[in-house]
Amino acid sequence: MNREEARILHGLYHHREIVGEELPYSAGEINWLANTPIPESKLWLGEDGKLKSLETGSENYLASIGATSAAAGRSLAYLQAAGYITYKKDSNLFRIAVTGSGADLARELNSFWGRMNVLYKSNKDGVLWFIATVLVSLITTLIAKGGS
Repeated sequence: MNREEARILHGLYHHREIVGEELPYSAGEINWLANTPIPESKLWLGEDGKLKSLETGSENYLASIGATSAAAGRSLAYLQAAGYITYKKDSNLFRIAVTGSGADLARELNSFWGRMNVLYKSNKDGVLWFIATVLVSLITTLIAKGGS
């Protein structure tokens, strides 16, 4: 999962914190989540009671809507394939429901250490993370022997 997908999942879940309820979102609203850091995504609901939106800037309105919708659709397709959400495209809106596993992951993404844990889990097969695991094990061993 890349950063955009994590941001979208986190924002979708924390918008209502309900699992399985299908809600309509525009492509611009999804793109706002994709471009907003996770800690700031809780400000998705504006003071006017509407969700914030980010449209792709273009002189041609139809081309802008198409590009915005395609960008949002790519991330949503991944999240659905991974089992974190279900969605249907309904005219110009996405009808999205967060699944139980998506809610669990969104809760974990809510804290810095949770995001680090998700990052570690997704990259633990790499050399860098292998070295980090060995170092943590070594430090833990040294602390345990030093305390006894």
